Amino acid sequence: MGFANAYLLWALPLGLIPIVIYYLLRFRALRVTWGANYVLQLALERMRKRLHLDQIILMALRVLACLLIVLAFARPVLKRSNPDVTGSGVHHVLVIDGSYSMTAGANGSGGRSRWDLALEAAKKLAATWGRGETWSVCLLADQPRWVVDAQTVQTPGDPIAKLDALRPGESAASLAAAFTQIAAKFPRGRAEFFIFADDQANTWDQADRLSLPAELNATTYWLKPGPPAGPNLAVTALQPAADRLLAAQPSRVVARVRNFSAARVEDLPVELLIDGAFAARQTVSLLPDQESPVFFDIKLADPGPHHLCAQIPEDALAYDNRLYAGIEVVPSLRVLALRDPQKTGKFDSVWGFLETLNRSRQIGASAGTESTPSRLGQIEWVLSEGPLDAAALANADAVILDGGRKLTPELAGTLRDYVAAGGGLILAADASVDPDDVNHLLAEPGLLPARLGRLRSEALGGDQFRSLARSPIGLSPLRLFETELAGDLTQARIYSWFELDPRPGAQSPLVRFDDQSPWALRADGPAGRGRTLLLATGLTGQGNNLIVREFFIPLLHQLVEEAAAARIYPRTLARGQALRLWLDDPAKVQGVTFARQGEEAQAIAPRSASGGAGAGAVAEVNDAALESGLYTTLALREGGSKRSWFGVQGPRVDSDLTPAPALLLAAAASRLNLTTVSDWPALEQALLRQRAGREWYSFAALAAFAFLVGEMLFQRRFAPERSRKAASSAKPARRAVRKADSTPDSGTPASPGAPARS
Repeated sequence: MGFANAYLLWALPLGLIPIVIYYLLRFRALRVTWGANYVLQLALERMRKRLHLDQIILMALRVLACLLIVLAFARPVLKRSNPDVTGSGVHHVLVIDGSYSMTAGANGSGGRSRWDLALEAAKKLAATWGRGETWSVCLLADQPRWVVDAQTVQTPGDPIAKLDALRPGESAASLAAAFTQIAAKFPRGRAEFFIFADDQANTWDQADRLSLPAELNATTYWLKPGPPAGPNLAVTALQPAADRLLAAQPSRVVARVRNFSAARVEDLPVELLIDGAFAARQTVSLLPDQESPVFFDIKLADPGPHHLCAQIPEDALAYDNRLYAGIEVVPSLRVLALRDPQKTGKFDSVWGFLETLNRSRQIGASAGTESTPSRLGQIEWVLSEGPLDAAALANADAVILDGGRKLTPELAGTLRDYVAAGGGLILAADASVDPDDVNHLLAEPGLLPARLGRLRSEALGGDQFRSLARSPIGLSPLRLFETELAGDLTQARIYSWFELDPRPGAQSPLVRFDDQSPWALRADGPAGRGRTLLLATGLTGQGNNLIVREFFIPLLHQLVEEAAAARIYPRTLARGQALRLWLDDPAKVQGVTFARQGEEAQAIAPRSASGGAGAGAVAEVNDAALESGLYTTLALREGGSKRSWFGVQGPRVDSDLTPAPALLLAAAASRLNLTTVSDWPALEQALLRQRAGREWYSFAALAAFAFLVGEMLFQRRFAPERSRKAASSAKPARRAVRKADSTPDSGTPASPGAPARS
C-alpha cells in the first residue's frame, strides 16, 4: 500500500477525537438511594452488557469515520504484490534524446549528466515490465531511429541490457520529427510514451504543433532534467596553416571559440596542445553569442605526423570544449618552375625572380646576414625546361606555371594527371598567358576553379591600379595578413590582372582584390587529393609590384605550402568526410589499422589506385558517423610502422543549451497530454497514480461516508430502545404504587427497596 499524498498521514491521530470527546463530555451519574433502588439495579444488570457493547460499536464507527476521511485525502494506492507489469496490453515507448546536449551536467545532480539521470530512470522503468510486455525505443538523432521496435520482454534483464548499450552521439534532436513517426506508427490502441530529453529549444522546436491520433489511448510522461550548471562555451574550429608544414618554420594555428551563455565571459583561457603536451595559452573575452578567433604561432622541429588540440576549461557541456587537427611535418619541399628554353629574360617567367631570391639568400647566409626568411632555404626550387613527364614530376610537391611556358595539349594532359595523382599546381596568370588555351585545356576539363576572363592592363605607376584586401580571407593560414603581422596587403599596386569567372562549386576565394573580386582561388582534386591554385596575376614582377613588398615572401610561402599539402589526403576533416590514407608503396605494406583515441583498433583493407607517377593504394574509412575527435591510422611496413593522426571536426549544432520558451512547452504539454516529472521517484509516483497501482481514494471516501451514515442510524436505533426499556421497567413500579395506594394501611412494613410514600 502506498499513498499519493503521504504527507497527510500525520492527521491520523485525529481519529482519537471521538474517544476524547466521549471521556470529556460523558454523563456523570448522581447516585440517590431510594426505596425502589433494588428494582432499577435488577434492570440495569440485565442491560449493562448490551449498553456497553452499543457504546463500543458507536465509538468505533466514529473513530473509523475520522480515520477514513484522513486516508481519503492521503489518496491510498494499492500496490501489486508483484512489481512487474504483466498482461497490461499497453505498448511502452521510450523516446530518448541521443544528442550530446544530454551530456551536460545538471544542477543538484551530484556531478552526473542529464544522460546518466535519464538512462538510470529508463532502466528502473524497464525493470517494472514483466514477461510479455511490448516495448520500443526511439532514439532522437539527426533522423529519429527505432533502436528497439516492438519487442516482447522475455526476461526483466533484456530491456536493461539494451539500454546500457545506448550512447549519446554528435547530432541534433527533434521531438517533432519523432512524434510524427510515432503518430504514424501508433494510430490506435493503448500506449505509454516516456520522453527522456532536455528542454533545449532546438529539441522542442515545432512541438506545439504535434497531436496524437484520436483513437490512440495514450499517456505521455516527460522526465525533465534540471538546468545546466555553469557557463556554456565551445571550441568551434581549429585550423592549422596547412596539412603539410615545413619543419622548424613559424606557422600559425587559428582556433575559434564561441560563447553560448547569456552572460559575458572575461579572460577565458584557450590552450593549444601539441601531441598532448601544453604548447601555448591565450585568453579571450566574449559577449553572449559571440564567436572570436584565437591565434597561436608555433614552430615544429620534428618531421613526421603530429596532432593539435585546442581546449577550454570544463563547463556545463564538456563535449564541445576541445577540437583536434592532424598535420604532417616535412623537412623540405620541392617546387618545379616551368619555363621554355628560349624565355630567359628577367621578367619572362617566375624563375627569374626565384633565382634572384635564392641567390640573395645564399649570399646572405654565407655572409651571416641573411635577410630573406630561412624558410625559403627549405624549399628546393627546380627549373624544368625540357619535356615534362610523369617521372620528372614524381618527387615534385608543387609546380608553378605562368606565361614562361607555352601550354600545349600534351603539357595540359601531363598536369592533369599530376594533379590527379596528388600534386599541387599554381597557375600564375600573367599577361603572357594565352587565356583561350588555359580555358580550353585546363578550365573546361575541371582542373581550374575559374575561367580566365578579360585582361586588364593599366599604365605602370599610374593612378589606376588594384590592391589586395585584408578581409575577408578565405583560408585561415592567410589570416595573419588580416592583422598586418606579415605585412599590409593594401599597400600593393597591381597594374595588370585577369578577371576571374569562378565555376559553380568552386571554393570561396582565398584572397580578394580591394573590390572583393577574387585574386586567388583554390580547387581540390575530385578524389580529395591534388590541388590547383589560380592567381589573377603573375609572379614575375611585370605589370605589378608584389615582389617589392614585405608581405610577398610570406604570401608566396603560404601559397606553396597550401599547394604542396595536396600530396596527402586532408588530416583535418569535417563530419561526413571520408578518412583516407595514401600508401605510396602498397607492396611493402603488411596491414593498416584505424582507431579512435582510446578505443580498440580495427583493420582497413587498402584498395589500389592509379594516377601516373602517383600510383599506389588508399586505405579509406568512409563512415559518415565519425564524430568529432582524434583518430589515428597505423601502417605496418617491413622493418617498421608509420602512424598518422586525423582530427574530425563537426559543427556545433547542439551546443546551444538555451531552453525552449515556456509557452511552447505548455502548448506541447497540452497537445500531448504530458505529465512532467523531475526524476525517477516523481515518475514512479505518477505511474502509481496512473498505471502501476489501483488508487483507493474513492473507496476510502465511500467507506467514510458509509461509517458516518451507520453511526447515525445506529445511534437512532438504540436510543428509542433504551427509552422503551426504561419505560417498561418503570411500569411495575407504577403498578406497585397504585396498588399500595388502593390497599388500607395495616401497619405492615414495606418491602426493602420499595418506593416510599409521601
